[in-house]
Amino acid sequence: MSRDSGFISFITWIAGKAYFRRNSPLGLVEIGGLRCGKDEVVDIAERFSKNAFRETKSGLWVLDENLHMRLVVYCGTVTGMRRKNSYVSELLLNLTLKLDPVSLLFWYSEFVERYRRRGVRALYRVSSSLRSLYYVE
Repeated sequence: MSRDSGFISFITWIAGKAYFRRNSPLGLVEIGGLRCGKDEVVDIAERFSKNAFRETKSGLWVLDENLHMRLVVYCGTVTGMRRKNSYVSELLLNLTLKLDPVSLLFWYSEFVERYRRRGVRALYRVSSSLRSLYYVE
């Protein structure tokens, strides 16, 4: 997707937690309160495409919808993990970058819908399901 598509997402970090907004930095939070550091997110974005995002002092502008969905899936899964080590994080990163479009859309919509209904705690079960299905433990 290019910049002409009209999709823009903004990710901001407040007290060490990521908040994803669509189409406006002041818009409604699509999904938030995810324990995912800015350095992790920028690393994933750079591995995906250097032209798909723009980093600022206040946050990260994501210009590609595909990248936005991958970041939500990664951060949602990391939030649901009790202990995080570098090996599991790398496996998870590779998984989210290689998900096919249908699987990506499914997991993205599952994370967003669960967050809307029940908040951050509901993401733990989705995270566990994704990690069990793809053997990322």
